[in-house]
Amino acid sequence: QENRVAEVRGRRVQGKEFSEGTTSIVTKVSILHALCHDVRAELHM
Repeated sequence: QENRVAEVRGRRVQGKEFSEGTTSIVTKVSILHALCHDVRAELHM
């Protein structure tokens, strides 16, 4: 019984870390995309 609880907790922690990791990746990508957009806008001017 205790092993099962520990297993579920471990999965929950991994899931949390995974979702935080994907969030930071999405944030980085959106920042990069915004920067590229700014550079393109400046080049067109």
